[in-house]
Amino acid sequence: MNDRYSPILPKGYEVPAGESNFFNKFPVGNTRFRMLSPVTLGWRYWNLENRPVYSRDKWAVQPPDAKVDEENPWAPQHFWVFVAWIYDLESIQVMQVTQKKIMKGIESLLDNEKWGDSRTFDLIVERVGTSMNDTDYRVLPGPPTPIAVDIIAALKDVSVQLDNIFTPDQHILTVGPGAGTAALEAALPPTADQQRIANGEPTAEELARPASSEEEVNVNDIPF
Repeated sequence: MNDRYSPILPKGYEVPAGESNFFNKFPVGNTRFRMLSPVTLGWRYWNLENRPVYSRDKWAVQPPDAKVDEENPWAPQHFWVFVAWIYDLESIQVMQVTQKKIMKGIESLLDNEKWGDSRTFDLIVERVGTSMNDTDYRVLPGPPTPIAVDIIAALKDVSVQLDNIFTPDQHILTVGPGAGTAALEAALPPTADQQRIANGEPTAEELARPASSEEEVNVNDIPF
């Protein structure tokens, strides 16, 4: 469970138990990327037209258009969606993750004081295997580094509305000159003072302010 403050995942969030793919299929080998936004959480199922249906909340009952059979019973998938720079593609992508092992790997780094905000370092998903029976994933962190200049330049021309995933036929990512002010702001990690404020801790200025050791004395109160 993510018990510490994180601008990436809500406090108290825990990956739901269960089995477990936008950029949603990790190839065999290593996929290196940089997360550039907080995570939007939700659930999805596949309908009879073989199209995904998304919801913020898990369905209490099976929808009538859900595609199910004996081999594929009703089992909606929990997913993450976020903005990421994929180094091999040299582009900004909407990355969707449904693999529980990848989620737990990222979550464990967010909950580790040594790493924390995943916008400050690269992530590498290592995949081995090609079938459901032999595929496995491992999440590795890169060293903390600033966001590269070319990534920031690309963000300036990208508008992202992750919530549109819940509205059919709405664009999630739009490319256009100067469109990415909000995306750029979301990609930049909080300053040290912003992090302290979020954690309910004093800012650097407050810490540097000398503490008064005694109350000021009014000379008129002195009885001699």
